Amino acid sequence: MKVLTILLSLSILNLVQAQNWRSIPEMGTYQRAAYSQFVIDPYTNNIWLNAEDQVCVIENDGNMRVFTPLSGEISNLQLWNNLTFSFTPGGTYFAIPITGLYSFDNYSEQLEYNLANTQNFLESISSNEDTIYLGFDPSPFSTAYSYIMYTPSSTITTGKVRDEIIAKGNQKYGRNGDTFLRYSDGHSLTDLSYYLIHFNPSNADPDYIGGSMHDQTFQRLGDTLFIGGELGISLIYNNDLLPINYTPQNTTNMPSANVLEVEFDNTDQLWAVFGDTQDQAFAIARLDGTNWVDVYDSNNSPIDFSSFYGLEIDTAGNLWINDEDFLHTIENPNSPAWLHTIKLEKPTLSIYPNPTQGKISIAFSNEADFDSVELVDLHGRSIQTYKAQKQISLGVKSGAYFLRIHKEDEVIETRKIIVK
Repeated sequence: MKVLTILLSLSILNLVQAQNWRSIPEMGTYQRAAYSQFVIDPYTNNIWLNAEDQVCVIENDGNMRVFTPLSGEISNLQLWNNLTFSFTPGGTYFAIPITGLYSFDNYSEQLEYNLANTQNFLESISSNEDTIYLGFDPSPFSTAYSYIMYTPSSTITTGKVRDEIIAKGNQKYGRNGDTFLRYSDGHSLTDLSYYLIHFNPSNADPDYIGGSMHDQTFQRLGDTLFIGGELGISLIYNNDLLPINYTPQNTTNMPSANVLEVEFDNTDQLWAVFGDTQDQAFAIARLDGTNWVDVYDSNNSPIDFSSFYGLEIDTAGNLWINDEDFLHTIENPNSPAWLHTIKLEKPTLSIYPNPTQGKISIAFSNEADFDSVELVDLHGRSIQTYKAQKQISLGVKSGAYFLRIHKEDEVIETRKIIVK
């Protein structure tokens, strides 16, 4: 697989429905390694985009840096290591499954917890104030999952959890698949009868809405845990399910019951990413009371949901959406000033909607730099060529195709497109 290349240019795309989207292109090869993580540091608003063998950080002043094993700043990074980041008020940390936990202050790595020469395998990383939680499998052949709590002054081995720890302040939960566990210093960590929260398919709790879970996050300004799943959103507070949930039956304009991701903005408004029955993301929306508003999909945004990697919201309330080709945001009064200062180094384009019913719009950053757009099938056979124009009617049957962008008889970019 060709590696992901994240690079340092900015295009301004004026799109439909009066939304001014700004998109940072990830230019390079057309076959990209999927992200292992897309995350924003809540203490600095630095944006991190991590591939399996490459990391890009966009600092809060717009400065962009790319780290690779060859740069020496992440010397242990390897293709299959699935590097992931987490943050505390005083530091940046990353975890490598077979190696351990590293601090990354001032972009210089320091091993903090060593897994080398052991049978342990890291499963997750999360944080709560100045504490880092690492969930790990003690043996690749064992189901006895455990976790550690790490602070800069000490490392404490404790507890069992299969997937990850989710914590904020005194609220601490462990997720084991579709079951949550609660933790307290006043009880033995082996007393699972105390720790189990009645949140699993076999329990008759009337507040349980069922279905597999996808994502969970705490309110930004509160201590309620919101869990997105295939049948809607459930809430946990003080170790118990609340008699409140959000589904298509009790809200309006909900794009789907299948909630893949939940996020909160700076005013504690709930945003969600919605998926189809195959867990493929197709829309983003905000909950206003019991009504879903600000719905963004492929018809009114440049987002390529066929390669959607995640939604993040910074502390100023800016939405950042990542797909295979671009990091997108909507211009607003809270947008960082650096969006207006980075010069365009290479012309870029956006093609939407994708998937399409047959008509597409093409937004070029500089139309003079493109001569034509060629439609080809999956076997590379040319079907039709169009002059560089903003709207095209494809006139082909349903299926997957490629659009080749030409300049002076040279293919300078290729995009996959789905026709419904």
